Amino acid sequence: MPHSFLSAKADIRPRATRRRIHSLILVFVALVFAAPATPAQTPTPSGGKMTPVRPPATPLIVRQPYVSVWQPADALPGHWPAFWTGAPRSMTGIARIDGTPYVFLGAPENVGSPMTQTSLTVTPTQSRYELQAGGVTVSLNFLSPVEPDDLRRQSVPFGYILAGARSADGRPHAVSLYFDISGQWAHNDEKTLITWRSDKITGGKEPLTAFTVEPAEPRVLGENRDYPTWGQAVFATASGPGVTAQAGPEADVRAAAATQGRLDNSVDQNRPRAINDRSPVFGFNFDLGRIGKRAGKPVVLALGQVRDPSVSYLGQPAPPLWRSYWPDWPQMLSFFYDDADNALKTADRLDRRVTADATRAGGPKYAALCALALRQAFGATELVGTSERPWMFMKEISSDGNISTVDVVYPAFPVFLYANPYLLRLQLDPLLAYAETGGWPKPFAEHDIGASYPNAAGHNDGREEDMPVEESANMLIMAAAYLRYAPKADAQAYAKQHYKILKQWADYEVENGLDPASQNQTDDFTGFIAHSVNLALKGILGVGAMGQIAGYAGNKDDAARYTAASRDMIAKWAQIAQSKTGPHLTLQYVEPDTAQTSAWTRGIVGPHALRLRGAGDAEVPAPVVDTTRSYTVAAWVRPGSTNGFQTFVSIDGSKISGFFLGLRGGTGRFALSAPARDDAEPGQLSSANSNDAAAAGTWYHLAGVYDADAGTLSLYVNGQLQQTVPCKTVFHAGGHTAIGRGLFGGNPAAFANASIDDVRLYQAALPAADILAVARDGGTALPEAGSAPPSVVQPGPQSPAAYWTFDEGTGATAADSSGGGHTATLQGVSLDPNNAWSLKYNAFPDKVLGLDLVPQSVLQEEAKFYMTRLNEFGVPLDNRHTYTKTDWELWTAASTDDGALRQAFVDAIYKFADTSRFRGAFTDWYDTVSGQQVGFVARPVIGGVFAILDRTALKAGR
Repeated sequence: MPHSFLSAKADIRPRATRRRIHSLILVFVALVFAAPATPAQTPTPSGGKMTPVRPPATPLIVRQPYVSVWQPADALPGHWPAFWTGAPRSMTGIARIDGTPYVFLGAPENVGSPMTQTSLTVTPTQSRYELQAGGVTVSLNFLSPVEPDDLRRQSVPFGYILAGARSADGRPHAVSLYFDISGQWAHNDEKTLITWRSDKITGGKEPLTAFTVEPAEPRVLGENRDYPTWGQAVFATASGPGVTAQAGPEADVRAAAATQGRLDNSVDQNRPRAINDRSPVFGFNFDLGRIGKRAGKPVVLALGQVRDPSVSYLGQPAPPLWRSYWPDWPQMLSFFYDDADNALKTADRLDRRVTADATRAGGPKYAALCALALRQAFGATELVGTSERPWMFMKEISSDGNISTVDVVYPAFPVFLYANPYLLRLQLDPLLAYAETGGWPKPFAEHDIGASYPNAAGHNDGREEDMPVEESANMLIMAAAYLRYAPKADAQAYAKQHYKILKQWADYEVENGLDPASQNQTDDFTGFIAHSVNLALKGILGVGAMGQIAGYAGNKDDAARYTAASRDMIAKWAQIAQSKTGPHLTLQYVEPDTAQTSAWTRGIVGPHALRLRGAGDAEVPAPVVDTTRSYTVAAWVRPGSTNGFQTFVSIDGSKISGFFLGLRGGTGRFALSAPARDDAEPGQLSSANSNDAAAAGTWYHLAGVYDADAGTLSLYVNGQLQQTVPCKTVFHAGGHTAIGRGLFGGNPAAFANASIDDVRLYQAALPAADILAVARDGGTALPEAGSAPPSVVQPGPQSPAAYWTFDEGTGATAADSSGGGHTATLQGVSLDPNNAWSLKYNAFPDKVLGLDLVPQSVLQEEAKFYMTRLNEFGVPLDNRHTYTKTDWELWTAASTDDGALRQAFVDAIYKFADTSRFRGAFTDWYDTVSGQQVGFVARPVIGGVFAILDRTALKAGR
C-alpha cells in the first residue's frame, strides 16, 4: 500500500453541516452494441410504456467500471444484457406460472414464450420493469445505489435485483421465479477456463447462498477488452424456504426451472472449463407458492464483482475501499444484503430530490436526462485506499481507457459537485498527489495518471497526451469549485495544502492561456488547434479560479493579482475573439497563421504536398476502386499531431467509409480498417495496425492491402509489413474517394491534421516487393524528410487506378497522373476564418464559480447565434462538423440565462436519447442532423448533464 493512502483523515459530513445531495477504435468500440446478442427463438417483444424517456440502453447493474451491465433494447426478454462494450453478460429470468414457463429476462432458447413488458420506469438510481403473462404481473427493480453521503456504502461493488409477482386477473396463481448469470461475468473471452463454487454466508440477519465465478488462471490488474482478468463475480440470495440453487450447463439448469419449478442444489464439479464449454450458469429458483392480488415481500438478489487489489498506484497495489470497513467480501455481502430495505429508501429519497431539483431547473425532459446520467457517471468511478485516505479513481470508458483523465473528470464534475463536493475532492487528490511528488516533470498539469486502467503508473518520462492549457485550467477550475461549495474550514485547509502546485499551473495559464499555441484539447478527435477561442476562455477562467484559491489560502496579494490578470485577459479575449463578419465569436482568433482548411506545403516526393489542418479534404466524386475486390492504397503522410483519429485516405459508403487508412487515437498508431457493412451500426471492424506509434513531424510511407482471395487486411509502413488480420466481410463503397477524412454516420469525420503526398490506389493486392518499390519511388533507399525525388509511376505488373502527386502547389484541384481522369477537388479552401464558430461551453465555470468575468453581452450574442445553428437534434460542436457533444451542449445551456436556448438544447438532446437507433449506454457524441451516435458510449462525462442543475441547486459553503 503506498504511503499516499495512509494519512489525512477523511470526513463525510452529515447533511446538516455540508451541501446536500443530490474510433477509429474511439468510434467503433461502442458499435458492438449494435450487434445484438444471441436472439430469442420468438419475436422480440416491445417495451410497453417508457417513463420518463426511452433509454438508449437501460442500466441494470452499474456500480463501477467493471460492474457495468445494461439492457441494449426496450424490453428485457428477447435480448441478452451486455457489458458497456456490448459484450454479452448473460442473465436469464423465467417465471413459471401455473406450470407454464415464461421468459422475463434474457434470450434463452427453448424454455418458454416471452412475457409482455408493460412498462419501464427509469429513475436516477433504479430501473423498474413490469411484465405480464398467464394472468400474473412480474415486477423487477434493478437498483444500483448511489450513496454520495456514505463512502462505506458507495464502496460496495454490488447492485440489487428486487423481484415480485402479483395476480393481474384477480385469480390465485402458482408462481416461481428463476434467475441465473453465466460464466461471461467472470471473463470477457469465452474460451477462458473458469472455476466456481457455492458458499453459505453467515453472520447477517439470515444465511445467504453465494455463487462465485472467476478465471481459473487470473491475471491480476489486467484487462481483456476492458473487462478485468482477475476477481470474482458474486451472485447471492437468502437461503430461505422455497429457494433452490444449481450450478451447471445452461440447458440443464434452465430446463429444471422451466419444467419443475425447482433446482437440485447441486454444483457441477466439471471445472475448470471454458465459458463456452456447455455454458455453465449459476441459478436460483424461488417458489412463491400461490400468489394473489398483492405482491408479497420481494425476492432480493445481490450481484456484482469483487477484486483485491482494485488498482495499482505508481507500481503499488491499492485495495478497494470496502476493505477498510469489512475484513472480507462475505461480510460485506451480508451487510449489503441486509441493507436492502434501507438502500431502497435512500435511493427513493435521492431519486425524488434529483427529479425535483432538475424539474425546477430545466423541466421534466431535463429531469429525464439527469435520470439517465447519474448511474452512468458514478458507474465509471471506484473508491480505493483506506478510510483514513480514500481516493476515487475514474476510468476513461470507451475512448482511451486512461485512469483519472483530467479532461474526463472535468466535464463530469457537475454531477459530483451536486451530489457531494467531497467526492470531487477525492478525484482531485490522486491527480494532485502525483504532480506534487515530483514524478510528473512538466510545468503544466498532467493529462492522466495512467495510460490504461486499472494501472495508475504515472508518466514520469513525460510521454502522454499533453493538453497544457486544457488540463491546467481544468484542475484550477475543479479545485476552485470544490473550495466554493465545501465547508469554509475545509476549503481553507485544502487551498493551503495544494497551493504550490496550483500556483504553478496558474502561472502557466497567465503566460499561455490568452492565446494558446497549437495545442491539443479535450475534443481531441477534432485535432490540434491554434488560437482556440474556447480553449483561451478556459485558460482565462483558470486564472480567475486561482484568484479564488489564493483567497481561500489567505494570500490576499496573489488573489488580487490573479483576479486582475483574469479581468485584463477576458477584456482582450472578448475583443479579439469577435468575428468581423457576423454577430458571434470565432472558432480561432483570426491571425496570419490561422489555417483551418486545405493548403499546400513542401512535399516528400516532388516539390509539393497537400496540407490539411483538421478541416477540408481532397475529393473525387466517385469510388476509384471497388472495395469488394482486392485493392491497395498507398500514401506518404506527415502527421501534424498524433492525437485523435485521423483518416488519410478513404472511400465513402452511404453511412460509413469502406476503408480507413489513417491514425488511431489513443494508441497513435497507423491502421488500415474496414467495417463489415455500410450502416450507421456497421458491426465488426477489421483493423491492421502498425507496430509502433507515429511521431508528429515525420514522414511515413503507408500502404494498406485488402486481399479478397485470402480474406485479409495488411498494413505496411515504410515498405515493411506491420500486421495482417482476417477480413472476411466487406461492402461496396460507392461514394466519393476522400483524401484527408473519413465518413461515419453519413457525415464527414476523422479529418486529418497532416501533410499528405503521393497518393495511389490500385485495384489489386500488391505483393511486398511492389509495395517496397512504390515506397522507394524509383530510388534505392527510402527518401529522408527534406529530399524531393521526382514523382513517377513505378513500373511493374500493376498500374495505379488513380495517382495524385499533389505537385500543383496552388489552386483547388489535384490532377490524376494515372491517366484515369480522377481529378481531386480540394474542399473547404474558401472558408473565411471570421465565419468559423464553436460552442463556447467553457463559459460555464464562470457561472458555477461566481467569477463574473465573461461579459453578459457576449453570452447573449452567442445564445442568439446558436439558435440560428440549431438542427433537429441539437447544435453542432463547431462549423466543421454536424456532430456535437451532449455534455458540452448542456454546459453551453448552463452558461446562458437565455431560457429559449436552454430549452432548445434540452428538447433536442431528449429527442436524440428517446429516438436514437443506437442501443448502447447514453452517448456524449452524436450527429445533430441524423440523430445517430458517432462514437463513445457509457462515458462518465455524461455527468455534465447536471450543469444546468448546478446553476440552481448549489449553495456556496460556509
